[in-house]
Amino acid sequence: MLYTGKFENLKKMDKDIPILFISGDMDPVGERGKGVIHAYNRFKKAGIKDVSIKLYPGLRHDILNEDCKEDIYEYLYKWLESKIINKSDKKDT
Repeated sequence: MLYTGKFENLKKMDKDIPILFISGDMDPVGERGKGVIHAYNRFKKAGIKDVSIKLYPGLRHDILNEDCKEDIYEYLYKWLESKIINKSDKKDT
């Protein structure tokens, strides 16, 4: 985290790798969403082309073990699937 927290290191990242920030908006580790939004904005500013963010209202840190975990897994599956499809489409062109 110390390495990626430095903006000059973010600028060195592969700009084509999709990034997803996902968290509960009540997670104290992510400053109740503020830290996650800040990280998202820094990645965008560094020129990463495909950065997504999803904050789940009322959830805290362990979102994959909440009552709504099926919805979260479905969201992750669809996000990953969209990245795989987009990547394979680019190879065909």
